[in-house]
Amino acid sequence: MRSSAATTGNGDHLVVRGRAGDLVFATQDEHRRPSQQYRTLFLRRLLTGGVLAPSSVVSSALSDADIDHTVGVVAQACAVYRKTLDTGVPGPWLGGRPVRLVFRRVA
Repeated sequence: MRSSAATTGNGDHLVVRGRAGDLVFATQDEHRRPSQQYRTLFLRRLLTGGVLAPSSVVSSALSDADIDHTVGVVAQACAVYRKTLDTGVPGPWLGGRPVRLVFRRVA
């Protein structure tokens, strides 16, 4: 994920934290502010590719083919993220309302 983000110029916008087998990511807009719209865009691109990954945990149940598929889908999602950052308009890629924060002051 870090490599794909860096390769596409998203390293400052798709922030990956954690250990190699257990990663979480934060998404930022073109101004480097946290963005639920960009998180929605990234998650939707992953889902479109068949990857459910609100975080990234490597399991022994995954085959090499599963991991290779995930790496490819992440690369594609990063490419779309970059295109969207360049235009500054994530709306057309969202496919609906942005995801909401889990922890917030008011429900």
